[in-house]
Amino acid sequence: MKEDSTAYSRTLLAISSSATPATMGRFDAHGRCTWSYAEAGLKTGEGLLAALGQHFKGRPEGLDLIVLDRGPGQFTGLRSGIGLAQGLSMGWGVPILAIDSASVMAWSAWEHLTASASSESSQMVSPASSRDGTRTQFISIRDARLGAYYVAVFESLESLASSDSDSVTALSLEQVLERLREFSAAEPGDALVLIASDAASHDRLAMCRDGLANCGLAACAVGTDQGGRQRLASRSFHWIVPEPLSLLGALARLGLMRTENGVAPLCADAIQAHYVRDEVAMDLSAQRAYRRSRSLATGT
Repeated sequence: MKEDSTAYSRTLLAISSSATPATMGRFDAHGRCTWSYAEAGLKTGEGLLAALGQHFKGRPEGLDLIVLDRGPGQFTGLRSGIGLAQGLSMGWGVPILAIDSASVMAWSAWEHLTASASSESSQMVSPASSRDGTRTQFISIRDARLGAYYVAVFESLESLASSDSDSVTALSLEQVLERLREFSAAEPGDALVLIASDAASHDRLAMCRDGLANCGLAACAVGTDQGGRQRLASRSFHWIVPEPLSLLGALARLGLMRTENGVAPLCADAIQAHYVRDEVAMDLSAQRAYRRSRSLATGT
């Protein structure tokens, strides 16, 4: 991101409600957060409007862009966030730039890795490759409920500065493990970064640790070499579970980068949620049946 004061001409409001907790914040022209809000408990976006009203007391001065997480994710949260963004857009005359949640997760992981090492010692020089020629692939994984996971694979993150990921798919746990086995057969020096959207998604996958081990991948975090330099180990995968406000910041900064690259925001009525699955909007009876089956299976 450029450092001069003319790098971006706009400040923005970022809204993310595709996962719990829903978050919202205002960011300056350099992607720095000047105010943020995260819901408490298990709310799904219903507190965003009240928090916005209490903080801003009307339209924020100088705000001319809304950056929105459009999913995939939880149905109720997405509807709350999108409805809020559309209402603010129409009332304030501010356009919306909508970004899919998988792209935000991948960009947040890249920011985390680059912040973990100094510019002199880091082995990573781009979102896809390192100085020694090895490649790093990013895989975002989000629990989609009903035994499915939203999965997106990023061979390179550089393209995210100008376009959304169009490869988000809903996979069963067995299909996720099979996909990881395929990646384990890649070049010996390659590494995987697995990004779970939230702690709950990570915990559900962690319950299948044996299955992950059978993929031929050695689990570890970002480690250090003998000189104390942080780097990605070869043939390994690295779990990253971004904090909610880290995802919000990544959403804002990715939105700013896209505007710099000429991506045009949209008017309110053109914004649509990215559901991936047709059955995501289950009726209430189907939801209750699913919860009962989960309780019987887990004994809780």
